[in-house]
Amino acid sequence: MAPTTYLSNHAVRQAIDQLRPNHPGRNSAILGIWNSILSTQFPTWQGYLVSPREHGWYNERDLWYDMQVQHLRGGPTNNQNSNSNIFLVVICRTAAEHHNINEGLPQWTTHLELYLDSIFGRRRQPGRPVRVYGVIAHGLGATFFSYDIGEHMPMLIFREHEMDEKPAYHLVEDHEMIQEFLDNIRVRH
Repeated sequence: MAPTTYLSNHAVRQAIDQLRPNHPGRNSAILGIWNSILSTQFPTWQGYLVSPREHGWYNERDLWYDMQVQHLRGGPTNNQNSNSNIFLVVICRTAAEHHNINEGLPQWTTHLELYLDSIFGRRRQPGRPVRVYGVIAHGLGATFFSYDIGEHMPMLIFREHEMDEKPAYHLVEDHEMIQEFLDNIRVRH
């Protein structure tokens, strides 16, 4: 019996099936697909919050993200015991103008690493690295990263990408692997 994945969600599957490569609304459709996948994987009733990012604001390096996932723990926000940590950042690129969906991936990888370092580097305590995850979703492909900020190590692509010789996993063809990645991120964050 195959494991249940995000493709068992009829709306996600239908949205993927209806994607058209050069349609003007493709960016919104891909954002919607990822928002649905992340909202199902990280439900609000368990304290998760999936937040879209408005692209009108940029920091000093013009760094931004499309979605982030945070886990709210503890009591009310005015309680000193409450805790909120952002642990996953997603950047969506349609790559519609490229024939190869992996074109431009090195630039987006650098962008993601700079963003994670600029945001999370300020929040970590000395001697206590912070592990965060990133996804670069390009078209129907997705590349997964982990980054231990404070370890003076670069952001790392998930080792499965290299073992499988895949720079990106396909949302449909590789749904079981992507679901496994999301499950592992949920457990390890």
